[in-house]
Amino acid sequence: MTMVKTVGVSKAFGELQVLKEVSLEVAPQEVVCIIGPSGAGKSTYLRSLNRLEKIDHGKIYIEDTLLFDCVDGVNRVKMPLHERNTALLEVGMVFQRFNLFPHKTVMENVMLAPVHVRKVPVKEARDKAAALLDRVGLGDKTHGYPAQLSGGQ
Repeated sequence: MTMVKTVGVSKAFGELQVLKEVSLEVAPQEVVCIIGPSGAGKSTYLRSLNRLEKIDHGKIYIEDTLLFDCVDGVNRVKMPLHERNTALLEVGMVFQRFNLFPHKTVMENVMLAPVHVRKVPVKEARDKAAALLDRVGLGDKTHGYPAQLSGGQ
């Protein structure tokens, strides 16, 4: 099984070819780093995985399910929208310039998407958020606000 697989992904913005036949496979629990100079297409590639950016050509699989098979910007995969959206809900990313809600605590910010997008019960989302914050060393910051955190936090 592969968590993420792309085959021949290409994307251009006008005359600028940002991605040229990019292929990658990521296995479960594998850690992959994508590095390169500014403007090399790293963010465009990652944004294409969850359809924040539409690709021109190539295939994108999430958990071995073909979600996109694009030719000239047209996806040839016929799939019910709710099924595609359900699969894409499993793909997350942290933006380079992410914004936290300054009036919400760290815990409230972490709980927002699970509660409002995934409809996870508040207690379950709080427990999961606490475990995740502990895991990354921020368990003592749950009641703090974004302005009280360092950039790395």
